[in-house]
Amino acid sequence: LYVCGKYLKENGRLEGNTVVATIMSNLGLFKALEKSGIDYLKTTVGDKYVNEAMVEHGYVLGGEQSGHIIFSKHATTGDGMLTAIMLMEVILEKKQSLHALCEGMKMYPQYLENVRVSDKKAVTENPAVQKKKQEIEEELAGNGRIILRESGTEPVIRVMAEADSDELCRKYVREMVEVINSILQDVEMLISQIEIYDQIWYVRHMPKDGEHSMEARDLVEEFIAKLEEIPDGGAECFPFEVIDRLKEEYLGE
Repeated sequence: LYVCGKYLKENGRLEGNTVVATIMSNLGLFKALEKSGIDYLKTTVGDKYVNEAMVEHGYVLGGEQSGHIIFSKHATTGDGMLTAIMLMEVILEKKQSLHALCEGMKMYPQYLENVRVSDKKAVTENPAVQKKKQEIEEELAGNGRIILRESGTEPVIRVMAEADSDELCRKYVREMVEVINSILQDVEMLISQIEIYDQIWYVRHMPKDGEHSMEARDLVEEFIAKLEEIPDGGAECFPFEVIDRLKEEYLGE
């Protein structure tokens, strides 16, 4: 993308002076394009989204980190043979090796981990997660980034970091994963405690149907408060209607 984008710009063939990439494209690409005076547009991951953005704005070059490069004058999806031909054109016209043509771009180390969750959106928008993301970005100060991407094919969040070293990438990813896991564990622990308190209450007091222990009611209040902090009314398994039923059964609301 960098080599072809720069070449097309030099020859007046880069429509809109813009290259389309995805949010997972290497930070080094964006910095190299900026140095070359080339704008860029980020899309979600997938040929489909890259091509849609190119068609919408009339751009001629776009692609993904996976190597799917789209030259919209010739194709609407990534084509390895076409990409090789276009690269050969640049090499022959510039009379430079591919190594020399890439010298203006520094690839940043990347590290990625997947975290399995029941509700991807609720986790990525959780205030604690957003706060941690902001803290990491402030520490990186433009020399890296942390990305939370909801998988489109699996019940996972992809946590990726870019920084000056592999060690820093791993450090920041692990910090973010720890925050996400702590949120998931908090909810699971509360559910278990509510069930345990109610079981003990029933064994000790043999209450009438519908009665609950004070401890269980207190935990339900805490549990609901945590769920209501999550955007869109709670996790996938705890939508608004379930919260309302908990309030009615335990709190008499």
